[in-house]
Amino acid sequence: MGRRNIRQNCKNNKKNMLINWLKKYWLVIIGAIIVGGFTGLPNLLFLQRMGDNFQGVWPQFNGDSFFYLARAHEVFDGHPEMNHQYFWEHKEDRYSQANNLEYLIAVTSDAFNIDLPTLQVWLDFTAPVLIFLLTFILLYKIAPNKYTAVILPLILYTAVIGGISKPVHPQLSLPILLFFLIFWFELVKFKKQKARNAVLAGVMFGVLFLTYHYHWMFLVPLTGVFILILLLSKKWLELKYHILMLSVALIVGIPYFIQFFQGSKMPYYQEMMVRMGMYYTHMPETFPRLIVGLVWLLFFIFFAKHFKLENNPKAQAIASLLIVNVLFPNHQLITGIVLQNANHWSWMPILIFSIATHYIINFILARRAEKKCRKMDKAILAIAIILLVVPAYRLSTFNLKPFLETYSICEAKDFIHYGSICAEDLQYYRNVFDWVEKYIDSDSVILADDILMNFIPVYTHANIYYSEYAQWLPNSDREITERIMLSRFFDKEYFADGKYGIENNERILWIQPGQTEYNTHIIFDKFGVNWKLDYKPQYSLAKEQEKVRAVYDELQTEGWNINLLKKYRLDYIIWDRNREPDWNLYKYPELMRIYDQDGVEIYKFKE
Repeated sequence: MGRRNIRQNCKNNKKNMLINWLKKYWLVIIGAIIVGGFTGLPNLLFLQRMGDNFQGVWPQFNGDSFFYLARAHEVFDGHPEMNHQYFWEHKEDRYSQANNLEYLIAVTSDAFNIDLPTLQVWLDFTAPVLIFLLTFILLYKIAPNKYTAVILPLILYTAVIGGISKPVHPQLSLPILLFFLIFWFELVKFKKQKARNAVLAGVMFGVLFLTYHYHWMFLVPLTGVFILILLLSKKWLELKYHILMLSVALIVGIPYFIQFFQGSKMPYYQEMMVRMGMYYTHMPETFPRLIVGLVWLLFFIFFAKHFKLENNPKAQAIASLLIVNVLFPNHQLITGIVLQNANHWSWMPILIFSIATHYIINFILARRAEKKCRKMDKAILAIAIILLVVPAYRLSTFNLKPFLETYSICEAKDFIHYGSICAEDLQYYRNVFDWVEKYIDSDSVILADDILMNFIPVYTHANIYYSEYAQWLPNSDREITERIMLSRFFDKEYFADGKYGIENNERILWIQPGQTEYNTHIIFDKFGVNWKLDYKPQYSLAKEQEKVRAVYDELQTEGWNINLLKKYRLDYIIWDRNREPDWNLYKYPELMRIYDQDGVEIYKFKE
């Protein structure tokens, strides 16, 4: 009887502990479920609409999905280095960007025996939950108020940024950054276990070298600014632990530095970096973000001085975040090199403002609990909330509406909308993918319409002739331009207006530098300010059209016929009559049809 009572008491204790835990953190659990459901629900609605017609072809709700999933598929195709997931010709050209998270996706897909697109559906639910929980932990460690620690990330990851739907970055890279910030604040805040926190923060910093360059590039000036504060404050012991942290980070990041050095020696590296948005200027990327960042920084300095928090470690850490929020996206004012931060860092300032607001709110609440609250305290609190809400609302106007439309995109029967691809009417692709997997060799090259070519590298072991995402990978401008011209060989309307598909937001080469250059100089153009007499846009729409037109004219001189497609390796051409009824491949005597099913024909050259 004694043993039975002991077991029963243990069960009761565990049950009570669980109940108490749920009572304490029920708000956190609800917030995590909302954030995960917000991002993942469109997939469930898609399945509900498809019913028994679903054949395993998932929709794309984000423009980056196919890029990263195709990179992960390279592991299955025997190319774990992932240099170029699209073009057969560039498998040996070392790509300078880190690829470890894509490798992690491939390993996870293999371990659970599910294909990559299905794994991504699971990540759309689970990754936002993890990100929310880590953000809650970060905020709660800064100030133990579960209400603001839940509400702020809940709003940020739903209404402000329109869900966390981008695979890899930020779904997998942001948790690493959040882990770093958690350990870093622990290192800054507490006097105990400093060596442990320094090592853990250093490991996370080093892992960011191996995963995502925008995160580690942010941490370099962040730790630099904080170390400068430590030097000015003569906190030599704290400095020692930060040196330990950076030493660990550099050791962990050694493989990345080797990869970057190798990649920077590859042909076309400079052209590739310009296409990715790196070019030379001493202008800020966007004046509105710079102004908001400066206002927030000045406000927080006033707040810290008003309450005499200049030597408070948490206040110093948050001030460092706000300083770097100004420096990092605008470092080109000093270095002269733009790194396209505005697009890739658009919502990170709101996260930083949320951290600062959480700290200010709870500092004021603590003063109120001690009956020290004054009218100035209320004014400071109101200003902090306004400074958070205004930029957050502005960002939500860009993100929320397009994301909400993913809930009904397939009902709209629209194949491409806001960067999404509907798969409701594309389930017949499954038979094509199965045939490709069964009958063609790995790394064979396929030319198809632009929608189908997005799917092929993710669902099969084949390569493709062209992808709009290839501009971020090792190729020359010339090759990118030739490939898109040739990939449109059967689309006569593409060449009709002489623009070659180049519009303000649809570029072949310079979408990133073009947008940055436009943001940089638009304020001067609007007011007619001739800020620099010899300035001419380097990446304008007209200049790119002129460059592309010259390439097209040279291709014409080589003989504009179907054999010109073999300028680059090409093994098969897939004609989807459902989407491109006018291709009429049967008219070309050089081709032989080898597949015909569900309105899809596959051809190869007879020779």
